[in-house]
Amino acid sequence: MANIIKFKRGNDSSLPNPTGSGEPLWSEDLFKLYVGVNSSSSKWVGAEIDNGTTLGTSQTKLATQYAIKTYVDAQVDTADALSELADTAITSPADASLLLYDTGTSTWRDGAMSGDATISDTGAITFAATNTNLTTLANVTTVGTIATGTWEGTTVAVAQGGTGATSLDNLITLTTHTAGDYVATVTGGVGVDSTAAISGEGTTHTLSLDLSELSAATMASGDKVAFVDVTDSSSKVETIDDIATLFAGTGLTAASGVISVDAAQAITSVTGDFTVTGDLIVSGDTVTANVATVEIEDPMVRVATGNAADTYDMGLYGKYVATGTKYAGIFRDRSVTGDPWTFFDTLSTEPAAAGDVTVGSNGFEYAPLRCADITGSGATSGYGTLSGFDIDGGSY
Repeated sequence: MANIIKFKRGNDSSLPNPTGSGEPLWSEDLFKLYVGVNSSSSKWVGAEIDNGTTLGTSQTKLATQYAIKTYVDAQVDTADALSELADTAITSPADASLLLYDTGTSTWRDGAMSGDATISDTGAITFAATNTNLTTLANVTTVGTIATGTWEGTTVAVAQGGTGATSLDNLITLTTHTAGDYVATVTGGVGVDSTAAISGEGTTHTLSLDLSELSAATMASGDKVAFVDVTDSSSKVETIDDIATLFAGTGLTAASGVISVDAAQAITSVTGDFTVTGDLIVSGDTVTANVATVEIEDPMVRVATGNAADTYDMGLYGKYVATGTKYAGIFRDRSVTGDPWTFFDTLSTEPAAAGDVTVGSNGFEYAPLRCADITGSGATSGYGTLSGFDIDGGSY
């Protein structure tokens, strides 16, 4: 039997409230689908179909193709000619009439071009033989040039937009016909070269710096150096004293243009490889090596160099986490006769850098030792002693 899912439903005017946002509701009398917004309201999902010939302003109705086409056709039929538009006043259109805007009536009206020029319905303009703006057009050719005649004699006056001369040769005299500054001669000074003559009409100058022309001198505090400022690409000047301060930093000081190594400053970090040729002596309390691998060239590693009077235990230990932080290692137990080397683990307190390993407290346990063979050698007899061992050869 197929499963049937029914939405919460009722008449449109008495739909029950939704349980919450997203719950669907069905109106059985108006056939509408609602979706709950919250526990007290819902929104209708859909729209009504309007097939009327007049379009209203409803925000819940959709017009059909028929309704839209009928409305648009009716609107176009009422204004499908220029004369039917609200801002036009077409009175007596004739051949080649133009549409002109009349600011007095704020309307477009028809009119014909007349006077010294007329226009045909193909767009061709015809000028009259006698023009009120031109005395005669007899001397104007079809290409628009003046065939004969003069304008104020043989030259066009400056006041009429001409030059007042028949030739452009040497027409302008600097300072006489020009205003403002101009350069008559360009001469390069010390360290500046030009690729052209220092003066001359049409000369193109290319200036460049030639530092080989400068004389040598010893720079001292207060001397200045030219540079290009990258913030605005402008040329500026700065003293060597200020330049030297740019290089000052950790281990370096600058004063009066002199950079000095300041061994009293602490070097807090080094980026990249750091190679020391010679001995590296660290006089602090702790050396922390956050590295993956520590390589030591010497075959023997010496610890406890400050244990001059056998005051402390010495050894090596490491940290591990098993139900809390624990420590395990090996040390020389000076508190036991013979100072035996002792393996330990599960110690809950970190061994002191200058002190003894606490045996028998703070979770201390002797650590097991696993190896292939144990060779004993007594101090004098040549044989070692096993004590506190359980030796089990296994079962066969």
